[in-house]
Formats: sequence, structure tokens, C-alpha cells
Amino acid sequence: MSFCFGCRTIPFVTALGIFLLIWANGIYADLSGKGEILPEAGFIRVQGRVISLQGIRVIAYKALCKDKKGEWACGKTAWEVFGGKLATAPTHCMIFVNLSWTEGTPENASCWVNGENLNSWLVRRGWALVKKGSENHFHGQERLAINDQAGLWRGGFIPPDEWRVDKLMNPDSCGVCTLRHQSFQRNRNSLKEMEKPEKSRD
Repeated sequence: MSFCFGCRTIPFVTALGIFLLIWANGIYADLSGKGEILPEAGFIRVQGRVISLQGIRVIAYKALCKDKKGEWACGKTAWEVFGGKLATAPTHCMIFVNLSWTEGTPENASCWVNGENLNSWLVRRGWALVKKGSENHFHGQERLAINDQAGLWRGGFIPPDEWRVDKLMNPDSCGVCTLRHQSFQRNRNSLKEMEKPEKSRD
């Protein structure tokens, strides 16, 4: 059995070896160009390719946070800072080639702007959260951001992954509340009012 790679026929064993090499070690592709934010989707775009920054996630664009002064549009602010950074210089990305990738889905990558790692920069300044299982380096950057109360971390911010049921039920105690959670709370309060027994008029 054989396969045709670029119109060059190679044995099945060789093709299998190439597949295993990619699977074990990973292959990266270079991409450089003007970067733009896609805040509603949570990604960026470089040369028409949609990129998800490896190991981190920027908070949802419509997210609202609470600090001692009250509620503020932390999601919008985070994405504005992100967009400002991309506007300073071309974005260079190293895209991880995933054999299971399908067209229309974002590609994971580490990106740089002006020689500075964008993934790390966003975490260190408190505008992105570290995904579970990510590199220890990002966790170290996140701890520094927490200690400095940088970006999202001002005023006792609580990441969505650490929310508990009681915090969802009590929006005054959560550090960030999306519009969806606010709607959930309003509906819950409405149901409570409907379930209350009517007071006796006697």
C-alpha cells in the first residue's frame, strides 16, 4: 500500500511514520500579519485565519465585574486593551498543526507582538485567564497579576471556573457577572415571588 504526498508516492510505512512523528512531537506553522480582535467570538484573526491563543482565554466581551466602586465593563475593557496591543505592530504566530483540525474552527497558537509573547503579556497584565492544564509559566504570570491586582484582578475578582452555586445564586458575592447570569438571577427571583403564598387579607 502507498500514498501520494504532493504527487509523490511513498510507502504506507513511511506515511505512518510521518503521522506518528507529527502526533508525538507536533509541527508548527509560521504566520505573520496584521492582527485584529474578534471580541464576540473570543479569538483574533491574522491573515484571514482565526486564532485561539494557546493556554489562555480572554474574558467574555460582555462580562461585567464588580469591585469596591461597583460594577464595571471588564470584558469590554480587556478586549480594548487587547486590540490596542495588536495595533502597535504586526502579529507573529506559531500555529500548532492539529491533524484533527477542521475548516471553520480556530487554530491554537502562541503569538508575539514586537517580540513580546502575547499570551504571557495578557495574563501578566490581568486581562486573560490561564486555562487548566496550561504551562507553569502562565500560572506564574497569573499569580503576579493577582498579587498586583492588575486588570481583572482588582477588587477581589473571582474567575468563572471558581464560582460556586451559592455565588451564582447571590450575584452580590461574585467577582464577575455576565449578562446571562444576571438574567438567570432575575428569572430566579421572579419565580420566588410567584411561589410566595398570598398574605391573608383578614
